[in-house]
Amino acid sequence: MPKNHGTRREHIVPKEHMRRFFDNRGKITVCRYDGHTYATSNLYDLCATDNYYDSGDPYSKNSAESQLYEIETELHPEIDKVLGDHFSGVEWHKIMRYVYLLSDRSVHMRDTITNLKEDLNYKSEKDEQMRHILTGQKNITLLVKNYIKITDATNGEEFISADVPVVKLDMRLPLEEMLSKNLLNCPEEIAHICPISPYKCLIMYPKGSKYFTVLDENNVFSSQNINRLLSHYAVECIFYKSKLAEDVKDKFINTTNPTIMEIRKCMK
Repeated sequence: MPKNHGTRREHIVPKEHMRRFFDNRGKITVCRYDGHTYATSNLYDLCATDNYYDSGDPYSKNSAESQLYEIETELHPEIDKVLGDHFSGVEWHKIMRYVYLLSDRSVHMRDTITNLKEDLNYKSEKDEQMRHILTGQKNITLLVKNYIKITDATNGEEFISADVPVVKLDMRLPLEEMLSKNLLNCPEEIAHICPISPYKCLIMYPKGSKYFTVLDENNVFSSQNINRLLSHYAVECIFYKSKLAEDVKDKFINTTNPTIMEIRKCMK
């Protein structure tokens, strides 16, 4: 069934990820960029659009959506281990891969889905032995290059999430603000920030980072600051369990982020 004869509702943010922000009623609270807020248990239309990833047959086993489902089925149990504080059994390369996939499939990638498809490509490799070799190389690369820090929400706060569930932060920027010094000529270091529940957030950063410890010690990665970052990069909606700070909501609705403003104009 070609794309123009059939559609598939494809999620920018996995439904399982969104469910981790459900409240005790089995509902998630959504705030849209027009200020409308509502609670829902129906995730069909949340962070989703028709045929987002795929051309051709969106129901093919080789489609990006099908491959994402297969990979995430393998990765979600590792996230559950982290949420349950069962760290000794965690396969950390899978946690890092989860963060990368969430980052690659966000709405900011609408015009550059190639990155995501390249990340998925080894899963459709016909030669099974080669697939295992490629998988092993990717896993080793992730572990060699990165660390993961798990940070908890503090002061009675809750982490939010959004249609852009991973923020890529150039760590030079908050450090410049702290030191009142231009660091753009210094090496770039990117932190991937990804709340995975109202109470836990993953921060993936380069091994040997010159900036991370300084920023962490100065509370840059507090739950309040992380929520502000999420709201700054969200496009259509943010979602959460039960708590949303007014300054975070205001930052989201009245964004001055030029990229987000341009995307929202096209949506109207």
